[in-house]
Amino acid sequence: MIIEQPQQKQKERIPVLQPGVYEARLIRIIDLGTQPYDIQEQKDPQGKVIREKGIGHRRELILSFETPEELIPSGNFEGKPYIVSRRYAASLAQTSNLFKSLKTWQGEQYVTSGAVDLGLLLGKPAMVTTALTKPLNGSQGGNLKLEAVQNVSRKTVVGDAVNPLIKFSLNRLDFNPDTFRMLDKWVQALVAQSPEFKLVEDMLDDTVPFEDE
Repeated sequence: MIIEQPQQKQKERIPVLQPGVYEARLIRIIDLGTQPYDIQEQKDPQGKVIREKGIGHRRELILSFETPEELIPSGNFEGKPYIVSRRYAASLAQTSNLFKSLKTWQGEQYVTSGAVDLGLLLGKPAMVTTALTKPLNGSQGGNLKLEAVQNVSRKTVVGDAVNPLIKFSLNRLDFNPDTFRMLDKWVQALVAQSPEFKLVEDMLDDTVPFEDE
């Protein structure tokens, strides 16, 4: 009997979106639940360590923007817009990256006037700045990252979103199993490791388990 090795799925490499400033729309707000993160050592001006290096935990989310005018030129996704995302700590402290992005996009009054409902921003236009991360271990190139989010001038008309708008929450009253299954597999895996997911996991249809690839 001859047993063949299973074929490994080859992930298609999408042509890289060049770093720059692009018209975009917010198409995904994804609650990741509580996630581990690296705590960097911090010292005071005298050199005394005031915060030890270690692992912390915090609530996180992902914001994803679509570029309606910048389309993928080839491959299985040819003709579809690029999607650029950023992972944020779910904090509106003035030093947080989420606060900074919302401030440059929606204005200071928006982020300082009280509770912020991110869901109201779904589908809203923005100008996004993309850049490349620093290559690791001398490798070539880098990964595309969302560097900044800014407001759109009144004269700028941003095209309609092509991909479905997704708002995913791990709050039990808002949790939607179908929305969970629409998430990319790597995002599902991140969500599934959070303690908040354990509290809503029973709401998933047991006959259609999510795939952890």
